[in-house]
Amino acid sequence: MNTKLSSKAIQRGLWMGALLLTAATVSAQYNTTLNFTVDMSAQIAASTFNPPPPQGTGTDGVWVNGSFNNWSGGVQLVARNLSATDYVWTNQILDAADVEIGNEGSVSWKLSDSASWENTADWNNRQMYLPTANGQTLNMPYTYFGDAGPASPEPTSVTFCVDMAAQSGLGNFIIGTDTLEVKGSWDGWAGDPLTQVSPPDGSVYSTTITLPFTRAICSSIDAMNDFKYVATSGVLAGINGGYEDPAPINQDGGGNRWFIIQPTDSSVLSLPCVEWSDTGYYPEQYLASSDCMVTWNVNVADAVGTDGYVFGTDPNDVICINGVSGGTSPSWATWNPAGPPFEPLPPPLPGLAMTPTANPDIWTITLPINTGNYEYLVYKYSINGWDDENGFGDNHNRWIRDTNMVFLGGSWVMPTDTFGQPSGASFYELNFGNLAIALSGSQVNVTWYGHNGISLQTATSVNGPWTTQPSTDGSVLDCAQTTGTATINYGANQPATYYRLIEHQP
Repeated sequence: MNTKLSSKAIQRGLWMGALLLTAATVSAQYNTTLNFTVDMSAQIAASTFNPPPPQGTGTDGVWVNGSFNNWSGGVQLVARNLSATDYVWTNQILDAADVEIGNEGSVSWKLSDSASWENTADWNNRQMYLPTANGQTLNMPYTYFGDAGPASPEPTSVTFCVDMAAQSGLGNFIIGTDTLEVKGSWDGWAGDPLTQVSPPDGSVYSTTITLPFTRAICSSIDAMNDFKYVATSGVLAGINGGYEDPAPINQDGGGNRWFIIQPTDSSVLSLPCVEWSDTGYYPEQYLASSDCMVTWNVNVADAVGTDGYVFGTDPNDVICINGVSGGTSPSWATWNPAGPPFEPLPPPLPGLAMTPTANPDIWTITLPINTGNYEYLVYKYSINGWDDENGFGDNHNRWIRDTNMVFLGGSWVMPTDTFGQPSGASFYELNFGNLAIALSGSQVNVTWYGHNGISLQTATSVNGPWTTQPSTDGSVLDCAQTTGTATINYGANQPATYYRLIEHQP
């Protein structure tokens, strides 16, 4: 089974660069060798896959596409043995595209045969976490094409666990009063209640469920099972339909948590206890002191919906935004699933209609995000209110980078998006990072993504000691606030200097 340990401690002090007299940046290529193995026996038995002799009499093949090749081109697998009874196909791929950053990286992929893409058990892309070191080999799970392989030898009981301490401290969850469920693909997202591990004041909630494996396509022992923790009462129940928003590293292709049951697992599988939405009680990641007005801008030049509708076909067309966690915005559940020309055109969703600026290609809106909400916002644009910017789960994900609003008087302006920008892979803006060092005349420009609680530190040795630079703790950013990038200038005539970003604990 693949799970993720807490990465909060790993992230701190993560982003580092070296500045030499030439002002060059040090970077390293990250490579992982991926070993793929897929069993085609079910398809051969059903006569839906006819490979070359001796396995069959045809010319069918197996390919794999994924984030490692930008989902194009296809890498062909080959039969492991030229045997009429061995239906396993394999290949080894060097992945240089998926960069592991402090345990914050994963690889996604999916298989196809000569006719079509496979349908996985959870209908999403397959996913695996990358190793934390460069040059490693990652053996992908033994996979049945379409997850249609042998059933698990016995039902597996899975223990789920979530810690609500941070949400309680933020006033978003009342321990012992508010209620929780876990929902997943094994029963059509019906929901099973969680109970306190140590009542009456314990913050940990848990339950154990025996997975039924009632659907044939879900019977593969290596099939992914996706799930989320869900609030059924209290403040959190009114945000995002009650569903948590896991960190990107913990999401599968549908934005859910996931686990894999493998043959080596026992009949009782205990998942690690996680924090709701993978967020600890770090005040710099929440709007803790005051509400925040957030402004979004989107470029809609040549915007076309997933249904083929071209923006501007009707002079009354408008651009809308939805999916913002908290604030005054409705949750994802209010979205319409389709749009013109397949459905009649309704008026825009209330409160979400954007307005054009002086540049008719740029539309804008400002919405309040309330105290207690996470600074990490997930959203999506639409034409006339329809969910038509990109496919399901293909969203924009950005951070409010300065909750003190020092320069903007209580408002934060997101960088301008482009309609359709995610285009096949969700756009995740880093929590903090992108540390870059460049020479500009007699000055050295140091830029990064930051927010409250992020400091720029310097040292003359990679081993330290490290010194925090003045006015770089994220509360006062010497930069153009709308870019979300802080810039500090230093003289170039200095000894070799190392720079890093660090996130402070409260």
